[in-house]
Amino acid sequence: MFFLDLDRFKLVNDSFGHSYGDTLLQKVAHRLKSITPNNGTIYRLGGDEFIIILRNTTIKKTQSLAEQIVKELSEPYIIEQLEIVTTPSIGISVYPLDGIDAETLIQKADNAMYHVKRIARGHYQFHRESLKQKSLGNIQMDSSLRKGIQQNEFFLVYQPQIDATTNKIVGAEALLRWHSRDLGPVSPNVFIPLAEETGLIIPIGEWVLEQACNQIIAWKEEGILLPIAINLSIRQFYYHNFIPSVEKIIQKTDIDPSLLHMEITESMAIDQEFATKVLQQLKNIGVKIAIDDFGTGYSSLSHLKKFSFDYLKIDQSFIRDLDHNKDEQDMISIITMLAKNFNMRTIAEGVETEKHVDLLKKYECDIMQGFFYSRPLPPSEFTQWQKNWEIQTHL
Repeated sequence: MFFLDLDRFKLVNDSFGHSYGDTLLQKVAHRLKSITPNNGTIYRLGGDEFIIILRNTTIKKTQSLAEQIVKELSEPYIIEQLEIVTTPSIGISVYPLDGIDAETLIQKADNAMYHVKRIARGHYQFHRESLKQKSLGNIQMDSSLRKGIQQNEFFLVYQPQIDATTNKIVGAEALLRWHSRDLGPVSPNVFIPLAEETGLIIPIGEWVLEQACNQIIAWKEEGILLPIAINLSIRQFYYHNFIPSVEKIIQKTDIDPSLLHMEITESMAIDQEFATKVLQQLKNIGVKIAIDDFGTGYSSLSHLKKFSFDYLKIDQSFIRDLDHNKDEQDMISIITMLAKNFNMRTIAEGVETEKHVDLLKKYECDIMQGFFYSRPLPPSEFTQWQKNWEIQTHL
C-alpha cells in the first residue's frame, strides 16, 4: 500500500488559487494512471493525498514503481503557461508483514510518509517499527523547539567569505545553531525542516535577521565593516508580513541595508510573479540578493534571466570533487561565465583544499568560503580570526 502526499501543495493553492490546485491534482492523477500497472488501483484519499494498492507483487517491483512515481511526478507541470514543480513523498506498508486490515496498513504507510516528509521530501520509505519511535522523537523535538525559542537557546555563527583576487575578507555568512537544554546540540539538518513544517521558522527567521543586523552594528563599532548574508526559508519568503518585518528591523537597527545579503533558493521562485515582486521590494530597500545552491534546482538559467540577483552561490556539491573531476571543472567554468554575463559575482561554498582554491581562481570565481579558510565561528572568535587573517595576508 502506497500513501502519497504532494510536497508544498498548500503553497500552490495559497499562491495561485484553488483552481490551479485542482488542475494540478488532475495532472498528478493522470500521470499516476499512466505509470501504475494493471495490478494496481489508485484512490484519492482527500486533499493532495493518494493511495495506491499494488496486488500480487514483490518488494523489488514495489521499489521500482515507487522510484518511477517519484521521477514522473517530480517533472514540472505546465498550467496556463506557468511552470509548477511539486514532488511526491511516499510511505509504503506491506501486507501481511505490517498489518492484515486496511486501517492498520494505511496508518503505517501514512507514518512512513511523514518520516519522508521530515527527512527527505520527494522520496519513498517502507514502514519500519523503528519509525514509530522516531515519530515520538519528532513530537518531543517539536516541543523542545518551541521551548528553545522562548529560552533563547539559538545562536549564530559566522563563516568568512574571501575575495579570490585580493585575499581580503569581504563578508560573512550567518549560520543558525541550536543547543537545546533537553536534547543537547541539534543538527540544522534536523531542526530546520521541522521548523519549516511547523511554521516556527517564521519567528526564528525574524530573530536571525535582527541578530545579523545587530552584529553588523557591533562589528562596525569595532572598526569592521562587513556585509552579513542570511538564508531565507521558503515559508519566510512567502509570509505576508515578510517585507514589513525586514523594513522594521533595518529601521530599528539603523544599518546600511546594502550590508544585509539575503540568500534564496531556486524553489522560492515557484510563483514567478510573486517572487519578482518580493525581490524587487528587497532591492528597493537596498538589500543584496544571492541565489543559493545554484544548479541543484530546475530552470536555473530562466531564473537568472527573470530575476536581478547580485550574487550566484555555487553549491558545494560541485566543489567537493573539483580537484579530480573534469566534469565538475567544466561546470564551474560554465557557471562563472554565466554569472559574468548576468553581471553577478560568484561565491563558492565548501572550499576545503588548496587545490580547490587554485582551480576556482583559474575559473575566475570571485569569492570563496569553506573550511580551508575557517569553520563557522562565534562573533568573538570571528573578530580574532579576522585580525589574524589580516596580519597573515599583509606579510
